[in-house]
Amino acid sequence: MSEKSHGAREVTPLQAAAAVARLAELSDVRTSKVSAQLCVELEEILDRTCTIRTESGGGYTFAESTNRLTVQIPASVTIFESADEPDSPEQVGRALVKIEAIFVLTYEIGAAPPTQERDRYFGAFAALNGTYNAWPYLRELVQSMLTRLGLPGLALPVFRLPRSDEEAPEEKAPPKLRVVGGGSSS
Repeated sequence: MSEKSHGAREVTPLQAAAAVARLAELSDVRTSKVSAQLCVELEEILDRTCTIRTESGGGYTFAESTNRLTVQIPASVTIFESADEPDSPEQVGRALVKIEAIFVLTYEIGAAPPTQERDRYFGAFAALNGTYNAWPYLRELVQSMLTRLGLPGLALPVFRLPRSDEEAPEEKAPPKLRVVGGGSSS
């Protein structure tokens, strides 16, 4: 796991994350914090077009004595009312629902990178692989919490890793959904 080998170019974040991923085994996933907030009355959300925004990140700690890498992924999903004007530069209105969580993922690492390269390698791994591995848990949490708040369930889209470091994420408008009141069937 060397940053440069025989005059090769510098390792990109995607390459650094992939190098750690080849030596890592996920051994545990826990949720250390969860909060869900209905920001308005339930009736104000139903039968309305909404915009979803997701955010996540990653930090890590490494225990050299056990070769255990612990990655913390704070994640949030906010559902906003969509802007009244379709062509408005302000694409979202007020927040309707906020769901936040912190996921703690533990990995057993076969071999650690040299000390001077750990931030680059483990930082890239935490940001990419940690988020990728935590995403299914976030999807389940969002679907469950929305149901508990009295709203229809929502399946977040799958998390996709970039194919290369050069692949810049497209600037897209946040996804929209229509919240329709259902009621339970008997």
